[in-house]
Amino acid sequence: MVGRKPALKVADVPAEVLHYLNLGTLESANLTEWLAIDPVALVSTVFKKLRPSWIPVLTAGIQDLKKPTAMAVTRCVGAQLAALATKAGSVDATLNWLLAHPSDTVRGYAATMVAALDLPLADTLQGLRPVAADAHFGPREIAMFAAKPCIGRDLDLAVRLLRPFTAESDENLRRFAIEATRPIGVWTSHLPALKAQPGIGLPLLEPLRADPSRYVQNAVANWLNDAAKSQPAWVRQVCQRWLAESPGPATAYIVKRGMRNL
Repeated sequence: MVGRKPALKVADVPAEVLHYLNLGTLESANLTEWLAIDPVALVSTVFKKLRPSWIPVLTAGIQDLKKPTAMAVTRCVGAQLAALATKAGSVDATLNWLLAHPSDTVRGYAATMVAALDLPLADTLQGLRPVAADAHFGPREIAMFAAKPCIGRDLDLAVRLLRPFTAESDENLRRFAIEATRPIGVWTSHLPALKAQPGIGLPLLEPLRADPSRYVQNAVANWLNDAAKSQPAWVRQVCQRWLAESPGPATAYIVKRGMRNL
């Protein structure tokens, strides 16, 4: 099943695949499979190995959601795990267990749990690092979603703390610094300060304007595209300067994609 061709519609996910996804023994192959997972079934199964007494609390929280979207469920489970683990004095042990789990969905819970612990921003970002660097696309996206509201509460500090991420050898961490600060993004809260003053994000963008990774290039370009919706003149100015100062295929690609709607 590892090399399977994933379904494009939730209704088309094979029953056998869905069975193992709900058991937490199989990683999702695309967004469709992730959306198809039954979170109550997953939580009821996987937490038998950690804290069975937590299962009723976790499942009740999911069932009480008025709009149980996949992201709402992920935030809900993470917040409840933060409260339960804090009360039990097992925060680190719980996070380590989540991060080592074979299910990408369960590893994603680690990100929303970290975000719900109400830690100083430096500790939150440090706690999100292993999820942001996950080999699977799913937890990486959850790490970005979880980080954004925390970043929005102290944007200047966040930019300073994320600046070292742009020098990481892991492209996933470099991308995280950009995606987590996108002014708009997809499925995430907006960052009004960056929509009004995108220049605040330049310390993160500048080091990556000629990044060799296409994954990072797309993130930088999408950041610029977000900014162009409210500050098109600023984006044009930055892109013109980058082309003059960093003539090369990577920068040219970023600029073209970043200005695609101008």
